[in-house]
Amino acid sequence: MSDRSDWCTPARIQELAKQADPNLTLDNEAQQVMQDIAEDFVENVAAFACELVKHRAGETLEVKDLQLAIEKNWNMRLPGDRKST
Repeated sequence: MSDRSDWCTPARIQELAKQADPNLTLDNEAQQVMQDIAEDFVENVAAFACELVKHRAGETLEVKDLQLAIEKNWNMRLPGDRKST
């Protein structure tokens, strides 16, 4: 597909799979599904984080916005302090 991002390429997906298991090989359909999941995740995190920026009347997307978006939507905590300003 031509609308796919270049940061999440099939080669990168395959590389990540190899890090989990050096003997693992993903077929093309699995690579596409993984790529779709990764792109959707990033789009959703970015959109929610931008809403948080608006909510706090900010003008800059900050790490704390991304951390809070991931924590609230996926119940995952990222390393680092989430300092409020």
